[in-house]
Amino acid sequence: IWEQYNQTERHCLKSIEDYNLFASFLESQLSAEGDVGRYLSKQDGDLKRLRQQLVIAWSLRRAGTHVLKPHAFKRKNIFPTYRLKAQELADILNDDVGIPCSKTDVDNAKKKKVFMPHQVPNTEATRMKMGLMKRYLFPELELEQLLAQKAEFTLDPVPVSDCSIAVQMLD
Repeated sequence: IWEQYNQTERHCLKSIEDYNLFASFLESQLSAEGDVGRYLSKQDGDLKRLRQQLVIAWSLRRAGTHVLKPHAFKRKNIFPTYRLKAQELADILNDDVGIPCSKTDVDNAKKKKVFMPHQVPNTEATRMKMGLMKRYLFPELELEQLLAQKAEFTLDPVPVSDCSIAVQMLD
């Protein structure tokens, strides 16, 4: 996995940020083994796959995306049977949930005619974003339909505060 991570650009683990980027990549790869891991982008691959699969599920009205929460993300025009427009979904994903998304991303993913379950890497970032979506937009969102299996091995990201404590202990 380290060789795969370094395939296009060489990396060194010199900072906490470097470590956390590799830890995220590792967790994505391990939870997305097999066909799920194919074509997974190196940078934010888990979030890009989440965006794609959420839009596919939404366009096909699968995995609990058929019901909206009233006034989702403080938008007065949204009610349970409202049909979101592509630009509205892109704005919600990008601005409110923190998943980079444009109308073009939504339009491209909508072209898919089949929803395949368990295609999203099961990472901390994807679970957090899906939790936001379930709480504020799709109250019936079926997380288990989207998420792949959880990786058995992870390199948990290290909070910066923990590193300063560890350095103090070494002194």
